[in-house]
Amino acid sequence: MKLTRDKFGYFTLSWGEKELYIQFGNDWAQLLKKYKWNDFTLIEISGEQDFMFGGLEFNFYLLGLGFHLRYNYKETGEMKELVELAEKYKKK
Repeated sequence: MKLTRDKFGYFTLSWGEKELYIQFGNDWAQLLKKYKWNDFTLIEISGEQDFMFGGLEFNFYLLGLGFHLRYNYKETGEMKELVELAEKYKKK
């Protein structure tokens, strides 16, 4: 198993060819900065099955702290197309 963090703060837990994406959220931090608006989540519990890209997602927030999980359980044709487009864009 390997845990990595990208430049945007997203964590990826990898084992073999499987990956679980984890994003942590802290709504309290924005209250210390001046933005045009503030968004605060009191309670959120949700789940989603993404048939187009073959993934499962889960969100849990309580009093401004929470996390988002995504697990891609299969590679679909749409996902392959998107990866190919991204690779072509990176070469430019």
